[in-house]
Order: sequence, then structure tokens, then C-alpha cells
Amino acid sequence: GFSFIDLSADFAGIALAKRLKAEPEKLQSLAKEFQLDRHMPDLKGLREGFHEAAFKKEFGSTSDPRYKDVLEDIRARIARLPAYKK
Repeated sequence: GFSFIDLSADFAGIALAKRLKAEPEKLQSLAKEFQLDRHMPDLKGLREGFHEAAFKKEFGSTSDPRYKDVLEDIRARIARLPAYKK
């Protein structure tokens, strides 16, 4: 089934890759000092286990504003993490 928790991990990984691409010198310190809570957002309230019918009932499609609102919430959670603050 579909999982917003999995999607959060995907988005956090993408954010980390972008940060390291922009600042490759941080890779060395990251390897020594990685802390999950600085790189992975809080997952409270994010749902998972949606089968296709349940997803369609709840969100319609991936272009539905309800789905996009959850994505925006996930992106905002990641943006607030210490590792990704500008």
C-alpha cells in the first residue's frame, strides 16, 4: 500500500542529496556525526497502508488538493529540520 511515511523518507533523502551536492565538503562530517532526528522529519499523524481503493476514496488522485496538502506538510516538516535550514 501507499505510505506517507515512506514518502517522507524519500523526500528527506532527496533533501540530503541536494544538500550534499551543493556542499560536498559536509559529507565527511555527516559520515562521523549523522543523527537521524536532524535529517528525518517527525512522522506523527502521517498515514500508511493505503490500498488503491482507499487512496482513491480519501484523496481521489495525486492531483487532488488533499493529497497536495499532505505533501506540503511533509516538505515543511523537512524544511524545519536543523540539517536543512538555510
